[in-house]
Amino acid sequence: MISAPEITVYVRHAPKCPSRMEGEDFPSCKCRKHLRWSMGGKQYRRKAGTRNWKGAVAEANKLIAELVKSDEPEKVIAKSMGKTLAEAQVAFLKSRTVREIRQSTNQKYTRDIKRLVDFCEARNVFTVDALDTSILLDYKATWPALYSSSATRYVTQLSIRVFLNFCHRSGWLIKVPYLDPVQINSPKTTPLTEGEYAKVLNATKDETTRAIIQLMRWTGLAIFDASHLRRDELVCDGKKKRAYVSTDRQKTGVAVRVPLRWDIAKDILAAARKKGDYLFYDGNAKPTHYAHNHGRNISAIFEDAGVTDECHMVSHRLRDTFAVHLLSHGVPMEEVSKLLGHKSISTTEKHYSMWVQGRQDRVDQLVAATW
Repeated sequence: MISAPEITVYVRHAPKCPSRMEGEDFPSCKCRKHLRWSMGGKQYRRKAGTRNWKGAVAEANKLIAELVKSDEPEKVIAKSMGKTLAEAQVAFLKSRTVREIRQSTNQKYTRDIKRLVDFCEARNVFTVDALDTSILLDYKATWPALYSSSATRYVTQLSIRVFLNFCHRSGWLIKVPYLDPVQINSPKTTPLTEGEYAKVLNATKDETTRAIIQLMRWTGLAIFDASHLRRDELVCDGKKKRAYVSTDRQKTGVAVRVPLRWDIAKDILAAARKKGDYLFYDGNAKPTHYAHNHGRNISAIFEDAGVTDECHMVSHRLRDTFAVHLLSHGVPMEEVSKLLGHKSISTTEKHYSMWVQGRQDRVDQLVAATW
């Protein structure tokens, strides 16, 4: 038998509650009531299961009575608090493994849910049913410092939404808290001029980085796909002096097959590793870390060459250069979309429609006709 802990009833006001400024001990609003107490050097919090203050006080007294009578108060607490966030995290990640989701996607889930759980536990929120809009908004407020890209913040919120829906379906969360959608600020399409591209190559001293830059420029591959290109995905025919890249995009899973200039293919092979399944990747670092390191190297090279802009995805300008070069030389948008590995042509049109030479010529003719 233990001494009775002091259980405090408090309210966590909804963002639009008119009594929000009254503090957490304001009893008269209709927001959800919570219980808080300390025992054994740890602080606990849980929902009272009611919006009524008197009902919450009754729930607190009931819990005190159960704790005082019990010889195993830990079991009473575990039973009263429901599923812990740590337990839900393990169950969720296990469910992703059973569904055989791609490794890269599982890594995102693992990272995003762990950060959420760590954030909540640091604020003494240990259970799934204690998750509400307020704590999630506090967590979202930390994202700009963690993720510079709005696209990354968008994907992170999707991961959390999947986790919350899983908890709801499992019966651990009564209602999934609402979060405003993250608006993606698409990076501006900024292809390199021939002069800028020449400056970048001249500023590149490392042969491997130079080969990756050339590969991205002439195939449109993203930094991850280019730096992790497998040896058998660069197909070369020495007799006919032809080459092409055939691979699956890491981001979309879409298969792409892109012809490659013979002189560029030879430069890439000359800089590649002599052995191993990959042309550049040696397996000593995590795949994402390896790609990020090359991305930082390319950013530094652009800066040394005096080719900079406000875009945080500097290496993506090589992909833009590939796409705009094709469009400006009359290659149809549908074919460029396939070469870029886009799932939908609407994605290609969103970023590159202004660069379609034929379309621009028609617009010029229509405008001139009004004169």
